Amino acid sequence: MGLGHIIRSSALCRMLNNTFECILLTRCSIPWVLELAGKTYHEIIRLPEEDFEEEAKKISARVGAKDIVLLDGYDFKTAYQQSIKASQAILVCIDDIHAYPFLADCIINHSGGISKTDYNAPPYCQFFLGPSFSLIGLPFQEAAKRRKNIDLESRRCLICLGGADPGNQTLAVLKQLAEKRLFDKYEIIVGSGYVYKSLLVEEIKRNGYSATVHHAVSPEEMIIVMEQCPFAVCAPSTVAYEYMSVGGVLFLHQIADNQKDVIRFMIAEKLAFPLEQITQVSPDECRQAVSKQALYFDGLSAERFTKLFQNFLLLRDLQVRAALPDDLQVTFEWANDKLVREQSYSRNAITIATHTKWFLEKIQDSRCRYFILENNGMPVGQIRFDIENGKATLGYLVAPGERNKGLGPVILALGIKQLMKVVKDCNEIVGFVKNTNIASQKAFERFSFIKTNAVEYPDSVKYTLFYGNNSQ
Repeated sequence: MGLGHIIRSSALCRMLNNTFECILLTRCSIPWVLELAGKTYHEIIRLPEEDFEEEAKKISARVGAKDIVLLDGYDFKTAYQQSIKASQAILVCIDDIHAYPFLADCIINHSGGISKTDYNAPPYCQFFLGPSFSLIGLPFQEAAKRRKNIDLESRRCLICLGGADPGNQTLAVLKQLAEKRLFDKYEIIVGSGYVYKSLLVEEIKRNGYSATVHHAVSPEEMIIVMEQCPFAVCAPSTVAYEYMSVGGVLFLHQIADNQKDVIRFMIAEKLAFPLEQITQVSPDECRQAVSKQALYFDGLSAERFTKLFQNFLLLRDLQVRAALPDDLQVTFEWANDKLVREQSYSRNAITIATHTKWFLEKIQDSRCRYFILENNGMPVGQIRFDIENGKATLGYLVAPGERNKGLGPVILALGIKQLMKVVKDCNEIVGFVKNTNIASQKAFERFSFIKTNAVEYPDSVKYTLFYGNNSQ
């Protein structure tokens, strides 16, 4: 359905290879694609052409709770995800169309301009959206760190409309630009799946275009060509992100329906321009666009994804259980930790007598769900939900010795998932965070919580998550 899915998931694989054993399951039978993927993955398993429901069941049978399953494609709809979730594996979906309900633990969409509210997903689903999570290869991320000033006086233009370009828009765009006489030289990049290479070369010779065709180049070779071209026409896809990582004036030509979110975002943020406006953009607008690209494409995606997937190991390894009377002492010590008191709405120290009365009442209260999270039997945090009229107000903390490990979002995800298992009539979750507690705010903002100013507490924000039929 498009090689972009394999290319972008392979880029993610290369970011994770030092930490994970990555295995590709695919129906793809194109030899050169499989050869390319074989340089990245530890193993490739060819899937037969069969009913998607049967395929999902077979995959579910071969994975388990210790695995992470990543789906990248448009046929992995809700029923398919349901089968994968039955295996207890962590489910990650790369998606750019938000067209059906998701059951994923995490959704990645690097398109930009997308909101968590665009998705129908479980309350415990974490979102990683926008160019900060660009699924581009490591060479392009390194190029972003060393980007150079561009020479707008150079009239060299790159044309790259995807590896296959089945509609041969490459030739159409070349003719369009040549008629306008905007550039002196064209560098054209096409992939191994491009079947019109001979026709393209013949047209270039016949019309006398000053153009060079680069066929099936490596990422490193592609970067060299991009660095020579201060202007480019690209499809609003991964290749556009690759070009903006190198840096240059980008004009976009949409060639597929699933690119509408990307093109809308890039144009709205003035990172790039519609191809139709190529004669209308001023030099100042060009310079501003290139400067802004550097803010969005900083070359740090690999670091972000590595940390993200390492957190999934915590999501896999932590156990959630109900708080017990034996937890009284450790929760008392946590409650009186200096940082906890600073971020609490009552900053006074708590006596053991006060805590004992409060704690024992909470764990016996039918309107409260109080959970302890453990790693190999050692308590690492807690989360509590006080429930009234279908609304659960939560409070959580990370044990003092476990901070700065990314546990905040993990505790929220596991706590919300456990709440959904034991309480069936809850449809709203609320949390309050002080303005000074940036770490906790970042944890909440990975989920579908809506952020507003809190009128209930001074100098605070309120996070509200509504859910109902999507709370699978």
